[in-house]
Amino acid sequence: MNQLAQLQVLLNHISTTTGPFFNVSSVPSSSTFNLLVSHIVTTTCRSRYLSFCLRKGLVPAEVLGLFGFALPTPGHANRVCRLIRSELWRQTRLLQDYLRVLCYASDPPWKAEVELRSLRAYTARMVEFWWASYLSSVLHVIRKKADKRRGESPVLVLGDDVEIPEHVERILKKGPKFSYEPVVPPQELLAFNRRVATRAPQDQYVRCLLEGVDALSRTCA
Repeated sequence: MNQLAQLQVLLNHISTTTGPFFNVSSVPSSSTFNLLVSHIVTTTCRSRYLSFCLRKGLVPAEVLGLFGFALPTPGHANRVCRLIRSELWRQTRLLQDYLRVLCYASDPPWKAEVELRSLRAYTARMVEFWWASYLSSVLHVIRKKADKRRGESPVLVLGDDVEIPEHVERILKKGPKFSYEPVVPPQELLAFNRRVATRAPQDQYVRCLLEGVDALSRTCA
């Protein structure tokens, strides 16, 4: 089953990446350049996604689909994932070569170099834009799954006459690390001290401000 999955990956990518070269006998149109840029962006983002899955120990859906009902072992899933990533990077390099050939086929060398640099810069911006958008959606799904696995733990209340507000209980259910008061940075404490001093009478403002600073210097030291 594992060998068949590897063979299917190779056959799929060989059939899509080995074919006739672009016909450059005529002047390419803008739609041709746009199509090439779109393909480069797609293959680059897919390669980055597979690299992300390898780093995080995830198995992409396209890899799982190759094995049907049989779940692959983590090691074999990683090998297939690396195989697909390698083929995608090869496609990216091939498409970039196509782009260079089309630029030099349609313009003089000096103008083709300028056009090629412009297209490469545009492609890089598109890659970063689409990758950031896709990565945020992937991270959102991963966080939701992690929160669902983590769940909530019950809160033990000591004493019969003790009542905990509902919003406090929701926070405590999230685990021990949420049970501690967050550490307030010194600059926020100083700003809070100034706000408190402004509520004092005018003749007591300076004294309240200095006493607050003195107390903060002792507690934060």
